[in-house]
Amino acid sequence: MKNHFVNNNAPDWLEKSLVFLAQGGSVARNANLYDSDVDLYGAACEPLDVMFPNRKGYVAGFDPKKEPFQFWKTPEEYSEDVTVYSLVRFCHMLNNSATDLWTLFFLRDELMLASSTMFDMLKHHRSEFVTRGVLSNQTRGAKRLLFGLTNAGKKVDSRKLSL
Repeated sequence: MKNHFVNNNAPDWLEKSLVFLAQGGSVARNANLYDSDVDLYGAACEPLDVMFPNRKGYVAGFDPKKEPFQFWKTPEEYSEDVTVYSLVRFCHMLNNSATDLWTLFFLRDELMLASSTMFDMLKHHRSEFVTRGVLSNQTRGAKRLLFGLTNAGKKVDSRKLSL
């Protein structure tokens, strides 16, 4: 596997803390063209010292403010768009209907570049993340995608579409 984390200002712990890394975007939806960009998505479970900086002596109000790890992304000039979210942020985004992230639970095996038992457990229990709002948003997104593939360029209210 190509190392996407070397010389990209990634935290030194990121690669060994991956829960998963997979191809997403148009490739995952079988909608890619020969010139489509490559989107890689992942999640990492950051070390305890990153989650809880006070373990290393950080004192809130006295030390410079430390922002919690949310995500890491490759710089713009790279050909592959790699985004790795904290596991907590990834789960919040799933709950808020992030379509590209939901497709990761239904990927073909060849699109998974790295996977852990933690991701297998999340995938197995994916139905526990599905709320009525998530289901509604995913359905609306699927309708938009289907309509976009058949009627490129036209704007339509996706709530009026039927499958």
